[in-house]
Amino acid sequence: SKSDVRVRKTFVFHKMGDDWKILEHQSSVLPEPEGPAPTEKDILDAFATWNAALQTLDPEKVADRYAPDAVLLPTLSNTPRNTRAEIVAYFVDFLQKKPVGVFETINGSSPNVKILTHDLATLSGIAKFTLTDKDGSKSDVRVRKTF
Repeated sequence: SKSDVRVRKTFVFHKMGDDWKILEHQSSVLPEPEGPAPTEKDILDAFATWNAALQTLDPEKVADRYAPDAVLLPTLSNTPRNTRAEIVAYFVDFLQKKPVGVFETINGSSPNVKILTHDLATLSGIAKFTLTDKDGSKSDVRVRKTF
């Protein structure tokens, strides 16, 4: 009898001459869902919760929004942060600029939400952070963001 199996696959390709060859290939069976899939609103609300944590200016509260195994590729630093302590340390400095983030709508396109599984989703797009310098002057930084 025929049965469908849901799997996730990841390929890394390497160009060799004129041909692309598989360098890495990972496959695994997806776990059975343990609840309903999130909605786009759920994911946008998660961003709003993260942004609200920024407004507290408390780096611990911001770090609480990250999974224990999260990797942060920061807005104002080229150094990846791989631990909670590194994430907190980044936000100690970043929060001094009193950041306020929004996803921009560009050409009618709002942030891109992809629901991957019942407990995994991505949010990506162009975000604008308004930063306040010590003298009170404000500046905007536009960045590509993926959560």
